[in-house]
Amino acid sequence: MTLINAGRATDAINEQGFRYVVTVWTPLSQYHWTTLNAIKQIEPSARIALLFADDEFNRYSYRGVVSKARELGLQIVYEKLFPLDTKDFTPYLTELAAFKADVLVAGAYLAGG
Repeated sequence: MTLINAGRATDAINEQGFRYVVTVWTPLSQYHWTTLNAIKQIEPSARIALLFADDEFNRYSYRGVVSKARELGLQIVYEKLFPLDTKDFTPYLTELAAFKADVLVAGAYLAGG
């Protein structure tokens, strides 16, 4: 039986070894690949900071960013997962500033974004 996955982007569906799953969405782990490819092309020596919400959706996306950045030889200088209920990002941004990143790649929802 074939499952057409037209509603969930989580990589977990495709990591279970099922042979007949067709996913029409971009997997979460690949959401930022175009961004990272552009960064590599525009500024190959860019220092990248990562700030993602700590939930299943964003963790898959975050892991994909880390993997692709390493594959492209990009330097990650800051990595942080923050709780979903975070309202004040001042501590994260203050901490992040010390790393002098050129690019911030983030994963959040509307309220945190």
